[in-house]
Amino acid sequence: GIYGLLGSSGCGKTTLLRCALGRLRPKSGSISLFGHIPGTALSRVPGPGVGYMPQELALYDDFSIEETLVYFGRLFGIKSRVIDSRIEFMVDLLQLPNRRKLIVELSGGQKRRVSLATALLHNPPLLILDEPTVGVDLILRETIWKHLENLCKTGLTVILTTHYIEEARNAAKVGFMRSGRILAEDSPHHLLRRHQLMTLEEVFLKLSQLDDQTKVHHINKKSRVIDSRIEFMVDLLQLPNRRKLIVELSGGQKRRVSLATALLHNPPLLILDEPTVGVDLILRETIWKHLENLCKTGLTVILTTHYIEEARNAAKVGFMRSGRILAEDSPHHLLRRHQLMTLEEVFLKLSQLDDQTKVHHMLTYNRKSIPNEIIET
Repeated sequence: GIYGLLGSSGCGKTTLLRCALGRLRPKSGSISLFGHIPGTALSRVPGPGVGYMPQELALYDDFSIEETLVYFGRLFGIKSRVIDSRIEFMVDLLQLPNRRKLIVELSGGQKRRVSLATALLHNPPLLILDEPTVGVDLILRETIWKHLENLCKTGLTVILTTHYIEEARNAAKVGFMRSGRILAEDSPHHLLRRHQLMTLEEVFLKLSQLDDQTKVHHINKKSRVIDSRIEFMVDLLQLPNRRKLIVELSGGQKRRVSLATALLHNPPLLILDEPTVGVDLILRETIWKHLENLCKTGLTVILTTHYIEEARNAAKVGFMRSGRILAEDSPHHLLRRHQLMTLEEVFLKLSQLDDQTKVHHMLTYNRKSIPNEIIET
C-alpha cells in the first residue's frame, strides 16, 4: 500500500527517508527493511530492493531523457529490449516530451517526472518518493497516484512525502510529522472520523494547534530598518537561525528565504513563481494573509501556483493550458458560473471542454482534407 508522510518543510521527513535508505544512521531506535538493517551486507537497500526519488534533482544535464533512463536501467542489469519498452511506457505515463530532449532543456516539473521515471524503471518492491508531485499539474498528479495504486495491488510498497495534503486521502496510511515527531498515524478515513472534520488539511491544522499553541509574533511592519525587517521575515516565514548557511537549509526553507528577499524592500509589484511549493499548510495560510494585508496598502501580486484551491484567496484567477488562458475571472464567479464546489473541479471541467474542442477541430480538418469523390463513395 501507500504510506503518506506529511509535514512542514524542515520537520524531518527527508531525514527519516535517508535513514530508511541507509544513508543516515539513527541516533536511537532501529530501522528494518525486508528483515535487514538498511546499508548492511544482506540488505538490498540501497540497491535493487528500492526505487528512490530525492527531493533535490539528481540528473545529468548533458544526458537526454532516453540516455538517462538507459543509464539507470543498465545499472540494474535490465536488458536493452526491456529498457526500451519501459521507456515507452514511462514517456506515455508521465507525459514526458521527446525522449531525445536533453535534461537541461526541460522545465522543473518535467525534470521531476524524469526523476520519478528512474525510480520506477526497475520495478522495485519498495518505492521511496520525496515530494514526487511537486510542480506537477492536477491531472497528471491523479494519473501518477492511480499508477502507484495499481502497482501496490501487485505487492509494491510506497513511502512518499507530500505537501499536497489532500492527495494523501488516496494513501492506505498517513503520518503527520512536526519537529521530528509523529503527531498522529492512521488511515485517512479513521483520522477524519476521529477528529470529526471534512479534510486532512483541517486535521493537520488541529493537530498542529494542539501541539503548539504559540502564535506568530507580530513585529512592527512600519520599521524601515533592515534588521527589524529580517526579524519580521524570520518570524513570518518560520526561518531557522539567521546565521545558518543557505547550503544547510532544506529545499522548502531555501524557497522561503527567496520569498523573503522579494518581500524585503516593500515593492509596489510582487511577481512570485510558485511561492508556496514545499511550504506546509499553516505557513502557506500565513503567507497568504500577509500578502492580502500588503495588497490593502496598494501592493499588486501576480503569482503562479499548482495548489489550485489556495487560489480562492485571489481577487482574480486565470486557468492556463497549452499556452492559452481557458478562463479568467474571480473564483466566486467561476464557481457560480460552472455550479461547482472547488476550483480544481472547474479546471478539470475546462480542460475536458478544451479537449473536446480540439477533437472536434481535428475531425473537421480531416474531413475537409479528404477529396469529395472519396466522401461520396
